Amino acid sequence: MKQFSKLMLIALSFGIVTLALSVVPSKPVGAAGSAPVMVTNTPLPIQGTVNTAQSGTWNVGINGTPNVNIANVFRLSSLLLAQRSASAEPRV
Repeated sequence: MKQFSKLMLIALSFGIVTLALSVVPSKPVGAAGSAPVMVTNTPLPIQGTVNTAQSGTWNVGINGTPNVNIANVFRLSSLLLAQRSASAEPRV
């Protein structure tokens, strides 16, 4: 019983702290002011030539896909049924 009362005291303390922090008013922080931003794009020097021609055959497919075994699928419907049956039981 002593452990239960200690646990309840800790839970009550957290609840009081949560309530106290939720009551504290908060206000949005305003910006101190900003300077105008100037963005200039500087071209980078490029030397040489760039070959853009396609060489050879291109393959964009996926090769070597692994086999997937879906034997242990978690069924959400069975979980929902278990929750419904547990909540339908009368609590003492």
